[in-house]
Amino acid sequence: MGIEPGKTLSGKFRVIRLLGEGGMGAVYEVEHEFTKHRRALKTLHGEFAANARIVQRFLNEASAAGRIGNPHIIETFDAGELDTGDPYIVMELLDGKPWDEQLRQKPRLDFDEALDIILQACDGIAAAHDSGIIHRDLKPENLFIVAGDRPFVKILDFGISKFDPELTGSSSLTQEGSALGTPFYMPPEQVRGATDVDKRVDVYALGVLLYESLTGSKPFYADTLPHLAVLIHEGKYPPLDQRRPDAPPGLGAVVAKAMAVDRDDRFRTVREFAAALTEVREGKGAGIAGTLALEEMSVGASPTAAHGTPDLNSSGSAPTEAAGTPSDVKSETAASGIEPQHAEFVTAATQVDSATAASLGDSAGQAAVPVGTAAGVETNADAGSKKSSMP
Repeated sequence: MGIEPGKTLSGKFRVIRLLGEGGMGAVYEVEHEFTKHRRALKTLHGEFAANARIVQRFLNEASAAGRIGNPHIIETFDAGELDTGDPYIVMELLDGKPWDEQLRQKPRLDFDEALDIILQACDGIAAAHDSGIIHRDLKPENLFIVAGDRPFVKILDFGISKFDPELTGSSSLTQEGSALGTPFYMPPEQVRGATDVDKRVDVYALGVLLYESLTGSKPFYADTLPHLAVLIHEGKYPPLDQRRPDAPPGLGAVVAKAMAVDRDDRFRTVREFAAALTEVREGKGAGIAGTLALEEMSVGASPTAAHGTPDLNSSGSAPTEAAGTPSDVKSETAASGIEPQHAEFVTAATQVDSATAASLGDSAGQAAVPVGTAAGVETNADAGSKKSSMP
């Protein structure tokens, strides 16, 4: 049940209005009774407050901004428990829209516009990596575009981030075999629940985001999670240059490298990816493309994009929820016509982390792998204003 406007929480946060709500939590605009600052207050619903793993992921988000210290990371001011016992985070109140809303209005962006947004995201994610934090759930919903003369990117929702214990002092919360994230933006190693994921999962996701914002389509799409997992594993998708013949020289090669199936073939860091994109933007892409082609030949890398990928679905609906047991997965795999050699990969990809299984289906674009957002919320159509800091 929601909190009524006008109610004061913990003696200091007066609720102005509901900004958004999902299955696990809600976000409210609040005013501090003493400082009069307007903020966004994010809460977990009571039934999830008893799950220590979910609460810890929720609070990870609160600590991320302080650890990273970058203007592209949403700022947090306070965290704790309300007098109701529900965990909360107080964040800056943003004026603008999540990027997914903008992409629904304009699915294919101009090159300068898309590159500007992705390069800003790269700056924030590079700072996170420097602080020992891997985001692991980069997607349009988690990039907020602040209104202004020039769009300014704020990165949201570090709820399922991986924290390097040596740099942050925090232990990892990922269980062996669990797959956390949003499948469309996950590289093969993350889909199959590998425990040794590193910074290159974010490089891959940024490549997917750039591809999608320029073409209006996700590189991989399927109606079921097992089929989607296989497509990601194979890495065959229509190249950017095919979807956008007007792409600047070298851009297709840079995106393909970021999205390489084998992480050793990707850019090693987000900064390397950003540097390559900057050279493309400055008109030096032809040289970049030649360099990347030589690198691929020298290591014998397999192509990461292929022409002729079938149009799997154009409806834009999310893949259906995966079966809950390995035997069910094998049956669905066989029924989907998936090759036997992929069965083990598919089975691993559909193992669900029990701590976040309850979040399945709560947010648009999230499929049958738990999203891990500790308080996934949906836009409140009646909110009236564009102000939000919803993840």
